[in-house]
Amino acid sequence: MQYPDFYQAHIQDVISRYNAARAQIQNSASFVFFTDIHLNMNALSSVPMIKEIGKATDVKTVICGGDFPTAFGSENQCIYSLGNALDYIADVKENMNLYIARGNHDATIVDSREHFVEHVMPYNQVQPLFAACNSPADGAVNGRMYLYADDPATKTRYIILDTSEYHLIPDIDPKERHGITRQQLRWLQEEALHFNDGEGWSVVIAGHIPCCDQMPSCCWFPGLNEILQGFKNKTGAFSNTKAELVMYLCGHNHTDAHAYENGVLHVSTSCDAYYKDGGLTRMVGTENESIVDLFLVDKDEKNVKVFRIGAGKDREFSY
Repeated sequence: MQYPDFYQAHIQDVISRYNAARAQIQNSASFVFFTDIHLNMNALSSVPMIKEIGKATDVKTVICGGDFPTAFGSENQCIYSLGNALDYIADVKENMNLYIARGNHDATIVDSREHFVEHVMPYNQVQPLFAACNSPADGAVNGRMYLYADDPATKTRYIILDTSEYHLIPDIDPKERHGITRQQLRWLQEEALHFNDGEGWSVVIAGHIPCCDQMPSCCWFPGLNEILQGFKNKTGAFSNTKAELVMYLCGHNHTDAHAYENGVLHVSTSCDAYYKDGGLTRMVGTENESIVDLFLVDKDEKNVKVFRIGAGKDREFSY
């Protein structure tokens, strides 16, 4: 699979600017992030471009923020499109490591916006598909859809959360529809964020759904923000850690947004699917049909540069 010719100059420009910025940083970490695939509304140009990044740069880690199937349709369409979407993104494993976060549509589907009848695939049917799609990970948890993976060369730990570990009835407060179990929170605090020393290590945490009230479409996950803020500010159980939290990264809201909450940087990236609900111009057959972010972390300056491929623009944050 090749990306369209109209992307050629654009992606070469992004690669050139990334490589120039990377050459100026001695202590760095880099990864690709894209999210909200929604296969039936996807131009399928992102994965070939990500593979080109893997060939032309030192970037070897890809994180996908979830929401793989079509959002509206039948139960069979949900199952079929989930499998096809995972097959599509798994192609990046040819020369990169891939780690995927479970979205609220993974795997649920509704008949239509007007006829809101929901079909949900059982957890034990979805989990093996995710496990097969992920690259090997140091902190994979048997039978669950959360993990952590270390990059010893850059001293970076990537933690992938399952923010839809349980899925509640549709008619309650939307902020409480999706949840993280106490078991996952305990794993996050006691295993994923545990370092014997942590000197020089950085941590990037990714989940599908925003967990900060200042972010669009956030959900309420009791206990999660307390853990993030404790680790970031080195308080409580994390008072002796020397590792540094870079950000909590997510999708779900189909919007480019960021916020700071008690020192923690929260960042969302708009959807790779060409939906038009995120405030960006999207048109199939043009450079803005897809969205991929290339992250470059300067660990000494505590700065993040985000190079945008597709609709939208570059961003930059401190942490």
